[in-house]
Amino acid sequence: MVHPYGDGPEIFSAFLFGMTVESKNMWMIFYILVCVLIGTLGKRTNIGFWGFAFMSFLLTPFFGFFILMIAGPKDVPKYAVKEKLVKVEVSGED
Repeated sequence: MVHPYGDGPEIFSAFLFGMTVESKNMWMIFYILVCVLIGTLGKRTNIGFWGFAFMSFLLTPFFGFFILMIAGPKDVPKYAVKEKLVKVEVSGED
């Protein structure tokens, strides 16, 4: 029996069946740009840019964005917080 989408890897690309090479390239560029965008949004998390970009590429950007919303911010070391403290003196009559 002949599969309508062909044999081998073409079976898994039913969405791309019948598309021109230019439109396939545009979809791939769009996919990669969305993965890079999600990686950029994940820069300030523990996983980082490359972790989110790679995860979005493997799991689709939808799941990458979903995990990005769950991920917490990067842990801030205590010494970084101490350097940012500002001393404020309050003068007033008691």
